[in-house]
Amino acid sequence: MRQRLIIFGTIILVSLVIYFGFFRESRDETINEITSAENYFISEVQKGVVAELGQPFEGFESAMFLAVYPGLVADDFNNVEIYGDLNNFFVSSSADNSITPIGMITFLNNVAGRLNLAKETESDIDFILDFIKRTPGPSPNPITTPTPIFSPAITSTPRATIIKQSVPFTAQAPFGDWADQRQQDACEEASALMAVYWARGITALTPQKALGEIITASDWQEAQYGTYNDTSAQDTVSRIIMRYFQYAEARVELPNSPQDILAEIEAGSLVLVPAVGQLLGNPYFTPPGPERHMLVIIGYDYETKEFITNDPGTKRGKDYRYNQNVLFEAIRDYPTGNHRPSTENQKRMIIISK
Repeated sequence: MRQRLIIFGTIILVSLVIYFGFFRESRDETINEITSAENYFISEVQKGVVAELGQPFEGFESAMFLAVYPGLVADDFNNVEIYGDLNNFFVSSSADNSITPIGMITFLNNVAGRLNLAKETESDIDFILDFIKRTPGPSPNPITTPTPIFSPAITSTPRATIIKQSVPFTAQAPFGDWADQRQQDACEEASALMAVYWARGITALTPQKALGEIITASDWQEAQYGTYNDTSAQDTVSRIIMRYFQYAEARVELPNSPQDILAEIEAGSLVLVPAVGQLLGNPYFTPPGPERHMLVIIGYDYETKEFITNDPGTKRGKDYRYNQNVLFEAIRDYPTGNHRPSTENQKRMIIISK
């Protein structure tokens, strides 16, 4: 009997050694496959914790990240591996709640998936980090039918049927030089320019000034990223608004209805939207209109149910109105690059706040 127990124990021990040998080898292979963007995320997100809380003695725990980054939620740590998960057959330690490198990758995947954001490059990671630094997590009880809010910064008719911000206007080709490809593709630069000038309280925007900003921004993007043609909502924020214009109060959201856009306008913000220009039905566009376009929503008319915009695609774009449903149906994000085909049908909006 004793000999049988010894044999059985030996079999169990050998099985555990083999299991954990394969387990360790599999984990080592996974760790070796961590990309440079993932390594960058791990380094930068941990630096934020160290800057706010100091260097942890045992490792980085989920509670630390939640305390430092207001844009995180508890679900971002679902299925995130911690060192305690590896200690089922070994002695526990005070580092059991610390997140492993593999767990950090799961953490990144969870955040990027929840926000529907790319995570392939360091630029993508910078955008995710900026988002979770400044953007609160989703409200458990979102308001679906917001009550109009009127502040001194918003002008309205005597009966409060219209709200509209006073935003300087420019067309993306301020002098009508549409043959210049930089101006032909400058709807993102022109929209960002109008919004940032408004946010900074700059009311004077001459055609000469606008042209200089648009050309300089386009040339800067080509030098930095190799393209200026089309810029996705995410890259418009991270590259043009935050890096070129050095303005931080911008974020990307996913609108589910025209009311989501209206809520931001009522709160005193501007909303930039990427769209299929051909679906807008603007008679001042050269037919059939642009496939990829961006414009600024600056107000709303409650009686006509129209969004009031500064549309840089035409010199007649100041205070141009679109039916709320027409504009919402046209909203569609597009990829950064030289007229790359869109592979998704995702609506996004950029919110600019003062």
